[in-house]
Amino acid sequence: MLTRAELMHALATEKDPRKRTRIHGICRIVIEKESYREVARIMYKSYNTIRAWHERYLREGLKGLSDRPRPGRPPKITNRKLTEFMEEGDTLSRFPKLLAEKVKEKTGIAYSEGAVRRKLRDGGYSPKVPEPVHARRESVENVAKWQKWLKHWLQKAENDGFLPFVVDESSLLHDYQPRRSLWTLVGKRAYEWYTGNHTRRMIFGALSMNGDQVFMNAQRFDTETTIKFFRRVTARHGPAALLVDRATPHRSIGTNEFVKDNEGLVRIGYFPTGWPELNPVESCWNTLKRQPHAHQVYPTVDARIAKSMEYLRTHRFHLDVTRFLFREPVAKII
Repeated sequence: MLTRAELMHALATEKDPRKRTRIHGICRIVIEKESYREVARIMYKSYNTIRAWHERYLREGLKGLSDRPRPGRPPKITNRKLTEFMEEGDTLSRFPKLLAEKVKEKTGIAYSEGAVRRKLRDGGYSPKVPEPVHARRESVENVAKWQKWLKHWLQKAENDGFLPFVVDESSLLHDYQPRRSLWTLVGKRAYEWYTGNHTRRMIFGALSMNGDQVFMNAQRFDTETTIKFFRRVTARHGPAALLVDRATPHRSIGTNEFVKDNEGLVRIGYFPTGWPELNPVESCWNTLKRQPHAHQVYPTVDARIAKSMEYLRTHRFHLDVTRFLFREPVAKII
């Protein structure tokens, strides 16, 4: 039989709710030394049910607590076939209602949305909020080649006296309200105020390999503000090699002319398309937008920006830039 630690681990890791309930009953019998009648009263089960669970456990171990095969007509479509229908379709096939319509169209078998949900769960699927992925995202192979190029680019920049920086931009709305759980009395609803004002401001950020950080706010994101931020970085830290994404202001004629005219002061490299997880400045924005002050209502967007800039000026992020840049690329499966 299993030890106490093994039983508790099985209880904590079991995914099937019915089997987890049976393991809970076995834990009370084996570990707590409770009688069948006590466990039956606590778990709202019959005496014979608890005894049957224990006997199955003694004969077969944890495998004996799984559901037995049930008699009756076999399903018209197996869980595996249903998931094949889902995988061969587009993203819309991952909605249970549309998947049920697709199954009916292909096989003539009508399933309710609830039945499709149950089959998907039995097949190992669960609902998840999708992570946004760029439509023209570079392949894993191309990112690996880019990382090899980046090693030489960073080495050459340091040899030439340039301090490498990673750069990114983020927009803040006057009415930005992040969705976060708030502790509220049971039976009460939680509310957040909003103004309906969608005025937007931009925040520029740069992190260096040695922990230096530079932030600036602007009313818009264009060539003029991009050059202004590049000047701020170089004014504080001297010659800088800036690693940026492929946004239009970074590749505009005006930006290219500025870099060409100041080749001894600014050097630019580009991130691969659609890989924001390689840029550590993205973590700065995520941290900023999770702060308590993001839940407050401000009279103007400038007041919100002032509060955000105060946080960015006084907070040290201590991010390992090299670890972000050279993390192993993982393909996104949709």
